[in-house]
Amino acid sequence: MEDLNTTKDLLSSDSVTRQLNDQISLAKAFVEIAKESKNVQYAGEPSAQIRNSLILLSNAATRHSPLTTRDSERAIHDMALPLFRAQQLHYDSATMIMRFKAKIQALEEEVNTVRRIAAEEVPKSLYCLGVRLTTEWFKNLDLQKKVKVKRQVDMKIKDQNLYHFCVFSDNIVATSVVVNSTAKILKIPI
Repeated sequence: MEDLNTTKDLLSSDSVTRQLNDQISLAKAFVEIAKESKNVQYAGEPSAQIRNSLILLSNAATRHSPLTTRDSERAIHDMALPLFRAQQLHYDSATMIMRFKAKIQALEEEVNTVRRIAAEEVPKSLYCLGVRLTTEWFKNLDLQKKVKVKRQVDMKIKDQNLYHFCVFSDNIVATSVVVNSTAKILKIPI
């Protein structure tokens, strides 16, 4: 038996896998619209079918074999029922597109409002903060030396030949005993 090429199968116009995948995508959109419309009762049914279909597709992919006709027909039929119900609830494509467009416009307006508020609230002196910080960096040699020393310390911390331990405890005496005994075992000077 020849290996299953999932991509080729999905691109085929008569593919059952493609048909099931398309139904899953459509059902996901319906679930989102149902949740947005606060129709939780409807949202559960396609969610269960989506889960079942995804499991079926996953099992077929793991077996490296196409879906059987019986399994695929059953899955497509089971998925068609909630999709038909969605159309009865007026979750058709035109309604979905209009709702998505309205949602996108509302989000864009919200983003523009937040941007405007942020631009008004940021002090003028902070606009050039990056340039000012870079200038200060090159002027201040002491700061550059401190950073160089810190990098050297950081390199020691990352040294694999050194041992690093963290002990979390409220009991200071017990912690000191653990630290001392560990240091003695590992022959670390304290």
